[in-house]
Amino acid sequence: MYREEMTILWYRGRFYNFFSSPGEHHFCSVYLLNKFNRIPDYINPDGTKGVAGDIVFCKRSGPTITSQRVKVVNKKLAKDYELKKHAEFSIEVKYGKIKFTKDQYNTWFVYKQEKPDFLIALTDNYLFIIEWNLFEAIYSSKIYPAGHKNISGYSKIISENDLVLSKFLREDIHYFSLNSSSEKKLENKINTRFKKINGLIENKVKNTGGSNIGPTSNKIRTTERLFKIPKELITEEIYKKYKAKIESCNFENNEVFCDNRGQLYYKISNCDYMKYNLKIPELVKD
Repeated sequence: MYREEMTILWYRGRFYNFFSSPGEHHFCSVYLLNKFNRIPDYINPDGTKGVAGDIVFCKRSGPTITSQRVKVVNKKLAKDYELKKHAEFSIEVKYGKIKFTKDQYNTWFVYKQEKPDFLIALTDNYLFIIEWNLFEAIYSSKIYPAGHKNISGYSKIISENDLVLSKFLREDIHYFSLNSSSEKKLENKINTRFKKINGLIENKVKNTGGSNIGPTSNKIRTTERLFKIPKELITEEIYKKYKAKIESCNFENNEVFCDNRGQLYYKISNCDYMKYNLKIPELVKD
């Protein structure tokens, strides 16, 4: 928004077809991470953390997030506040081929446990962003029509053509052609899809308890992405429209930050922000 953004076509051209492609972890961290309003709790845990999925958002329960490092020594307190790994929204990411390890396959398809919410896959010609239940139905009927049984190696691969030719998937919603003639239009379509996903994430993981939280509080502690606002973005036209509120905000002494809805904040510590009584939607219009 206020910095240089990479597109999926730029990413594919620079990394996907590179002779030593950096792979799925790089794709998650470099391209996909920039699409989310919140910072994920896990990225590519690979089963080592006991968390399913590659990009995982956990519900923020109990004490709010602060800039201080807090060690919980009271086990009862930890239990009361549910301070544990609790995945609320999980995305499985595939890079190149769409297949699954034996643990993934047996857990998600055979036993139907801890399934992700979405599949995102970058293949030779498409970017897929599919609700997991929809993908699971297509994958099962196309690749495993006789049903699922435990496997000891990798699962069978589903091709990009099998997905694209499915009558259940829609272009520019579930899959995006990387042979698009307009890089900007393609990225705008992808961003529109991520707006819906960000809404789903927010509804599942936002903290609705604790102090200093919620729309009635001026002090917030948040992991939602805030953007630093260059003063020159507040044009003469915007200044005239919001003159009274802008003059009451004392911008001169603070750096100004903005969320993706145009609400303005200033920083008071590493993770803490104070909310201005000012919202300027014009700042976030494309």
